[in-house]
Amino acid sequence: LLLPGVGKCEGNRLNPVTSASEDDDIELLFLFMILSVLTGVFFKFFQKYIHYEYTPIILIIGMIFGFFFDKVGEIGKSLEYVGNIDGHSLLLIFIPLLIFESSFTADTHTFMKSIWQILVLAFPAVICSIFFISLTFMYVLGYHSTFNWGMALSLSSILAATDPVAVVAILKSTGAKIQLHMIIEGESLLNDGSASIFFFVFVDLILNSEFSFATFFVKFCRLTLGGSALGLLCGMIVSPLMKSMNNDNLVVIFSFIATYLTFFLAESSMVGLRVSGILAVVVLGLYLGAYVRPRLNPHYTHTLHSVWSFAQFMMETLLFLLTGGYIGIFVAEKKLGVTAVDVGKMIGFNFILLLIRFFVIAIFWPILNCIGYRITWKEYIIMGWSGLRGAIALAIGLIVSLDYRLPEVFRNLSILYISGVIIFTVLIQGMTLKLVMRLIGYNRMGRTKERLYKDLRRRFFLHMLEKSEILRENKQTSYQVCWPSVYQIFHFPKYILDFGNLESGGKPLMLDYDYRQDVDVLVELHVDKLDHMISDDEIDTYNDMVNNVRQQ
Repeated sequence: LLLPGVGKCEGNRLNPVTSASEDDDIELLFLFMILSVLTGVFFKFFQKYIHYEYTPIILIIGMIFGFFFDKVGEIGKSLEYVGNIDGHSLLLIFIPLLIFESSFTADTHTFMKSIWQILVLAFPAVICSIFFISLTFMYVLGYHSTFNWGMALSLSSILAATDPVAVVAILKSTGAKIQLHMIIEGESLLNDGSASIFFFVFVDLILNSEFSFATFFVKFCRLTLGGSALGLLCGMIVSPLMKSMNNDNLVVIFSFIATYLTFFLAESSMVGLRVSGILAVVVLGLYLGAYVRPRLNPHYTHTLHSVWSFAQFMMETLLFLLTGGYIGIFVAEKKLGVTAVDVGKMIGFNFILLLIRFFVIAIFWPILNCIGYRITWKEYIIMGWSGLRGAIALAIGLIVSLDYRLPEVFRNLSILYISGVIIFTVLIQGMTLKLVMRLIGYNRMGRTKERLYKDLRRRFFLHMLEKSEILRENKQTSYQVCWPSVYQIFHFPKYILDFGNLESGGKPLMLDYDYRQDVDVLVELHVDKLDHMISDDEIDTYNDMVNNVRQQ
């Protein structure tokens, strides 16, 4: 799939690279895959010890490798080689898997409850975003003498859609509520399809002088309705077959076949359907997630989830490393063909794009609250800040850069703005999303909930202590256990030293709660057993705490 899509573009055809043999090409491709896997495993391993967002780090590493591609030997050659992949090949290889995994694992009930909110954000909101971004290009940034409306609308449609690859990877680790998570994920899934549809329609304004509104409307309906219908049809065909399979390996393999075959049928010129492959895969994943996943053998479901999670990790790593490398190579070779003024405009444009995102959501905020889950002002801020861009924008940008029918200035500026927006949204917005949530107090517990949580945690802790004493008295098993290590592993000393965890914080919430009894249990059973686990610098605090407890 990759090899025919590599090379220089002449007209609409891609010629294979002639500077290296096909064996060398395969070796460079294999080297890039090995590099991506090792990088991903390395940073995933250390993510346990140092908390950071995974995808922005991979993007930075790719940019570093790309910028110094001529100084890192074969690694640089492999990155440069893969960076020349045709955008259509990139869409075909990476996007179906990433989109299907997100839609297949989506919570069906929550998705259907928020479906109208998602559709509003995926179509009317995207149209508004395209309109405001186009006005920004034409009049705020002053490209009216460089762009026509077809160019402005085409580039705006690329930048209007948020990216599920970037958004989902960040939100899974932020602790967002399932309702908010589903709205943002569903929006990003569907507006990738809608924005790509708008792009391919608006390109006709550049390439086809006989473009009309009737043509626009017919093509838009064909892509949207046709893609959704194809995904639904494939889901109805695949669903009974997957439910009848009695082997987990067959279920996994068939899910991959169904995903890529659906995308191929939608996008391939050989078939001739010419509908939206992204929407087709989204609908396929949602249908199978609703009618197949709940009815599968639990063992099959576990295997399916494990394999798709691994595949998504691989694809995310490859894609973000490729994105960073592509941007780094363009900067290093100064291929952009733009001026310092254009770079300055691009930096300012990122802040304007963020404001447009907040403004568009504010326009539809009253409507969204009337047709689904209520969106608070805190969730509004998170939705605005979560407008990341990534894989979809890069893939369509590659299509633009390799289509020599388009004006050169448009291709150069498209790469500049797409690259700049990806860097800004993933690195700045993505890495600060948790900070924004913490600043606005999004997941902060209320006073009553916090007291309930502390009370439950205290009861659970004391229950463990009592049960451990019972186990220690069992002569058959106790001698095999190193109890000081057990206490140390469960951080008993640290927990007890933080005496606030054992305080009720006021009037007890549980009717059968007895604070004095808890203290007596603690003192009689365990204070004397923790002496040897207290460090020298904690001994004063420990003694004060023990004396205070005994006095009470």
